[in-house]
Amino acid sequence: MMSRVVLCLFVIVEFTVRVLGSSGFTDPPHSTCNASAVFNCEMGKAGVHYEKSIDACNLYEYWGNCLKSHERDCRGDSYYEERVYSHRFDGAYYCPWLFSDDQPAPSCDKRALYQCRLRNNYGHSSKTNKCPFLIEQRDCLESFRNSCSEYNKYSELMHNWKYTVHLDCPELQGCNRTLYQSCWDKVDFTKVDFYDPSSFHLLCGDNLDDTLPCIIDQTERCKYQEEALLSKHQWNFQMLVYSCYGTSECNLVKLNECALENYSENVWLMTVPAPAQTRAICRKSQAYMKCVAPFRKDCLQHKSQLQSVGHVSLSAVVDRMETLYRYLSLICIEKHDDIMNFGAGCYDTQTTGFGLFVCESDQTPMNQYAQDQQRCLSLQNQTTCIRNALSENEACVEESIETAQHVAAAWEQFLLSLHHGFTCDGSEPVRITTRKPTTDRGSTREVLADVSGSNDILGAHWIMCFTASITLRHFVLHF
Repeated sequence: MMSRVVLCLFVIVEFTVRVLGSSGFTDPPHSTCNASAVFNCEMGKAGVHYEKSIDACNLYEYWGNCLKSHERDCRGDSYYEERVYSHRFDGAYYCPWLFSDDQPAPSCDKRALYQCRLRNNYGHSSKTNKCPFLIEQRDCLESFRNSCSEYNKYSELMHNWKYTVHLDCPELQGCNRTLYQSCWDKVDFTKVDFYDPSSFHLLCGDNLDDTLPCIIDQTERCKYQEEALLSKHQWNFQMLVYSCYGTSECNLVKLNECALENYSENVWLMTVPAPAQTRAICRKSQAYMKCVAPFRKDCLQHKSQLQSVGHVSLSAVVDRMETLYRYLSLICIEKHDDIMNFGAGCYDTQTTGFGLFVCESDQTPMNQYAQDQQRCLSLQNQTTCIRNALSENEACVEESIETAQHVAAAWEQFLLSLHHGFTCDGSEPVRITTRKPTTDRGSTREVLADVSGSNDILGAHWIMCFTASITLRHFVLHF
């Protein structure tokens, strides 16, 4: 609860400045919004001790309803909007089901599920041995497996539990180094020419089908404890899965080769790249696009047939190929000359770089379960935000602003079509009826790399990551 204490202290200080001013005696702000009443929403209902309750969501439920009751008088008021944001930011962690963009999961009792975590370490006097509590928490989470396994937050809770166990009680994970290695020893790599990845198909068959479940199980159990051991087999596992569990129409091994030959491990994709960033990303664009061209159409056509094997999503390989291909087409061909001619001195300054980041930080269009119309409205807001951000820089001429808006809108429309099955005509979503929306699946977002020491070419932009689906506009494409 320390974060809540810090938050309350922050709110008290902010409230004092807002209502009383720095001297404590300034006139109240000219607004119909009652800041004192808004402040009291966060304090909860009088006489109820929310912090002592096992279900902290009672507070967030009351707080949200209270804020909503002041919406008519306070919408647009800076203090009110800050409190709405604070309620959402904090509440989405503790009680995500209170917010409209949470994944629908009718069979899952989300409030009861989250109490597995909210119970904290009550009932255990030992502060040094957390294992009994973690066993209890594991059993609690396991009891929801059947009803909540399709809920994306369930996998997040299990992931957090496994990481905590890795730190405090690693023996609970059941990682068996000897068993893991013995599983791999059953794979006859003497058949494989490691300089020819296509030779991995010689290992496909019943023997691999019998061995792979053991490898997958121990990989999951050992992933935090035996990173060196797992990394030793990572490439072998990837090639086996690509070779044996794909489709004959889509050569996943070759798609992976095209990516690694031209873009190594990570590719930084900026929504509005500066000229220097454009030169870097386009250096090998023609070679990559030529490499994947023979397979691209068939892979897109048969992507729905690709399944997940363990932690590897095979359809995501095709998504990564198409994402990079379309990005290179947009940045290196369609809008390349405009970016080079009008972006210098405009997109690459610290001020405009931060301004563009702020415009791109609204996660609504890429939020996994936001409503389609919300995404379209947010896309319109984004392009307006870009214009406002760039207009503050005298070096940004009208052509600079229009180019940035066009690039951002075109890229967003592609991401929406690829991952959510529709595009936007103004504020109205137009569904692509031949695709099944990805909002039926759980979120696959995860952080893949620490990019704090990235190359200077990234400039003032901040980076997030990309895996099987895209959840933010700034991301690292990881192969």
